[in-house]
Amino acid sequence: MAEVNTSPLKHFVAAKKKIGGIFEQLAAYIKESSTFLDETYKNEDLDPITTEEQVSDVKGYLTKVTGISEVLARRHMKVAFFGRTSNGKSSVINAMLWDKVLPSGIGHTTNCFLRVEGTDGIEAYILTEGSEERRSIKTVNQLAHALHQNEELDAGSMVSVMWP
Repeated sequence: MAEVNTSPLKHFVAAKKKIGGIFEQLAAYIKESSTFLDETYKNEDLDPITTEEQVSDVKGYLTKVTGISEVLARRHMKVAFFGRTSNGKSSVINAMLWDKVLPSGIGHTTNCFLRVEGTDGIEAYILTEGSEERRSIKTVNQLAHALHQNEELDAGSMVSVMWP
């Protein structure tokens, strides 16, 4: 069982691995079934146990399950939040992460694109577009201050928030 204090991002990674394993097993079973059905369907010495349409359907299921497995195997998965100013995007992300990661409130609190990403480290930091400098942040107030004090950031800039 996972630790109670583990970050939701780490819970997500663990769950994604487990689900990915299940889909890989499912794909193996479907592939085996598809091969069996294909071989028995084409064998004239056997009574037909399936139709050509059913054989084709099983191959389609294999394609779909394989596609899902490939998505789950990706290192990064993206979820996008967008909406008008002060509609609760940052609040929803904070709730999902069980922590006040992003500044929220009335008005323009996050006026650029933000990417929240898990990090294996124990310290939170931000990376701004065009810079490799890790700017340490310990509180949401520091993040809000960093976002508003950087004159190079405009509405189209990308800021990566690396959160443990």
